[in-house]
Amino acid sequence: EGSTSVPSGAAGRARRTVLASDPGTDRIALGVVTDNHDSWAKVWSGSAWGDAQVLSTTTGTSTGLAVAVAFEAVSGDLVAAYADDDNRVRYRTWTSAGGWTAEADVSDFGAKARSVVLFPDDDTDEMMVGAVDVNSGLNMSRWDGSTWWTDEILLEKDTAESENQPFIFLWDVVGLAPQPASSAIPLPVVGHTAAAWSDATDLGLADEFSCATTTSGKAYCWGRNEHGELGDGTMTQRTVPTRVVGSGGSATLDDVSVVGGGWNTHTCASVADREELWCWGRNNKGQLGDGTTTDSSSPVFSRGST
Repeated sequence: EGSTSVPSGAAGRARRTVLASDPGTDRIALGVVTDNHDSWAKVWSGSAWGDAQVLSTTTGTSTGLAVAVAFEAVSGDLVAAYADDDNRVRYRTWTSAGGWTAEADVSDFGAKARSVVLFPDDDTDEMMVGAVDVNSGLNMSRWDGSTWWTDEILLEKDTAESENQPFIFLWDVVGLAPQPASSAIPLPVVGHTAAAWSDATDLGLADEFSCATTTSGKAYCWGRNEHGELGDGTMTQRTVPTRVVGSGGSATLDDVSVVGGGWNTHTCASVADREELWCWGRNNKGQLGDGTTTDSSSPVFSRGST
């Protein structure tokens, strides 16, 4: 058990809290609304809390969930959205290198927001924000990784709620049309840009997952991920190509020349010009070559003979 203090510039006891995890690292984000109508957020690095950011001292509610936090799936950057005591939902972003940005507006929602929720896409940096206002209206806007929609959408005029969350948003698979369970004819692979793949070079195939590299040296995998064989820092099955992260789940694996799947359990890739071999996935028999028998969902350096 531990604790974290209220940051300077905010006051009051926590009334509502929300957490978000970064799928590519050990980071966790915390958002808080206090009984003093203040809202604030901070990020856990995996071992310690970083500097807190006061989001608003005029949140407009002390009982509604007026703050939301979510990490972008690809970049790992954080978005914090929150209600202020006016007709706008505001936001800040956070990066591990630059910290918190200045406050900016999502859009004019037409009425004071009281409940704010972020819904990140698992495969891109996009996310949706939903906000219930004082008139019980449900408003939505989309974040594309850098900007919000110019105009929000009023999905429902009367949800019968003014501070709770009577809604949910689910992302479909980006750019992937419905496909049969199996096919006797070739089907196009949806690329990492959500269009048909056009810059793939080397291809590695296993029984239940696949990997490929691009002309720019990036590595992507998709399919079964029970042991972390996709190398994206998770054990979540992917139906579209997902970028392979870097060592320990930090950044990404770059300059990859060849990638190959090892049956159904692990994957290895060679790094151009450096004569390095990196592997990830199941390691119960030392398949990853790092001197351990510990599974890894992100690349580990495969040691050479000594």
